[in-house]
Amino acid sequence: MSITHRIKRLFTQEDHIGPFPHIHKLLGITCLIHFIIRSSPNNQMQRSYETFFMMTVHMILSCSSFIFKVPMERVKGYSVIWKEMQIHNCVFVLRAYLIFLLMFFNLNNGYTNVAVITFTHLLADFVTKVYGSQEMGTTIRGNKTLTGQGYWEKLEDLGIFFSSAAQIYAIYVLITCQDIVAPLLTMIPIQLSSLFGTLVRKGLISSFTNNTLYVTCIAIPIILKYHWTSICIPCISALVFIRFKLIGNHQYNKLLKYTMWITFAIIYETKLRQLLNSGDENLQSNIAFTSVY
Repeated sequence: MSITHRIKRLFTQEDHIGPFPHIHKLLGITCLIHFIIRSSPNNQMQRSYETFFMMTVHMILSCSSFIFKVPMERVKGYSVIWKEMQIHNCVFVLRAYLIFLLMFFNLNNGYTNVAVITFTHLLADFVTKVYGSQEMGTTIRGNKTLTGQGYWEKLEDLGIFFSSAAQIYAIYVLITCQDIVAPLLTMIPIQLSSLFGTLVRKGLISSFTNNTLYVTCIAIPIILKYHWTSICIPCISALVFIRFKLIGNHQYNKLLKYTMWITFAIIYETKLRQLLNSGDENLQSNIAFTSVY
């Protein structure tokens, strides 16, 4: 099959709402351009109607994915979108969008943010219960494609660990974020993973390329946007250790992981935010978790 024919397969008859064709693609191109613009180091998001509109377009893009039929079950070792991933991606974009709304209307703090995170993750857990498979594993850790290939398998394992740790980082950012661009940055790998999964399904890229691009999309916003201060790395490391080593696959891991985030939000609001607002500039520069630009 020629590359031209494969590209033509992207333009399916499914992509329409009523008489309007290519809705999902137009939304996707708009959001991709927005991602690129906001990834510029010199670009800053302001609390404006334009920002509100563009963030809403991102939410609509994720909702519009449901016009497409996807496999109900995951295909092992093949990185295409299936029903659980389709819904999860929409739920996690909703997570970022709700926190953006809290920030837009000046209602955000550690408590409100962790409430949104808990609600959306409980919703994601319900989706997994309905559509997931213990045999297939989680979306990230069940996505291996290079089993038994020595060095390449170890490299893939490293990428999977980085991707898993990045999920902790994303929640951490959403709890502590002070800049309105932060929710958008957590959307980037989520929405692009849907694009990459589509490209795999259409035969335009391989599953390994999909995984590589996904890891890259996680890394780029971190590298471009966030200044890693002295307290940030130890805090993330501690949360990763607690989540994957102490909690792990314990039978009560779901309850414990929510307890971990709620406890962190309480500590942030009762202790760390007080230090941030203490007026000590040197202290603030060391405590600030996600200082953008």
